[in-house]
Amino acid sequence: MRNFFNTTKEWLSILVYTTGWFAIVFGAVAAITHFNGNMRGIHDIGDGNAVYIAGEICTINTTMDRPVQKMRDDFEKCVEWHNHWIAELQD
Repeated sequence: MRNFFNTTKEWLSILVYTTGWFAIVFGAVAAITHFNGNMRGIHDIGDGNAVYIAGEICTINTTMDRPVQKMRDDFEKCVEWHNHWIAELQD
């Protein structure tokens, strides 16, 4: 009877270990696929002080040393990217 329980424990350990590895591998592949597919919607603007994330947000650095006109230019570029994104969704 002792051999049966040891064998069952060994098979259970192998099953759990193998399932864990499959979960890790498939999870990594799914994460890479997801993030790789979404990278097309992230755009640096100008000198790197603004970023547009398609359909979500536009963030513009507004530090004290930046001229207001540069910030306006960055905002206009965000609007252009957003209009491009909307047009792409409608196609």
